[in-house]
Amino acid sequence: MATSSELNPDAMPYIPLAWRTNEDHRSVFFTFSYGHPIEARRIQDFFCRHYGESCIEKVFIHQREESPPWPPLYGKIVFSNVEYLNAVLQGYEEVEFMVDDISLRCKPYRGKRNAQD
Repeated sequence: MATSSELNPDAMPYIPLAWRTNEDHRSVFFTFSYGHPIEARRIQDFFCRHYGESCIEKVFIHQREESPPWPPLYGKIVFSNVEYLNAVLQGYEEVEFMVDDISLRCKPYRGKRNAQD
């Protein structure tokens, strides 16, 4: 006998509270090679293939406001928990990935308040 479920199949995965930390502490700042931006979806797909479907909470790409519009140069990846951040950085201050043959350099996100340190 089949039972129906009231669970939402589109719900975000459960992440234990113990894994949750401040967004800045589970994020990386990344840069593109000049003139070679990568779409947020391609970045997310890359990390999900290598670290698991639920590893990324969101990807931000900074859109420059100059006129004429210039390609983006950097962004931020927020991981769903700090364990994924540690797996990506592997103890290094900066790591480089090749996403569809384009360089993506990542380092721990410092936040605006810590940028002057």
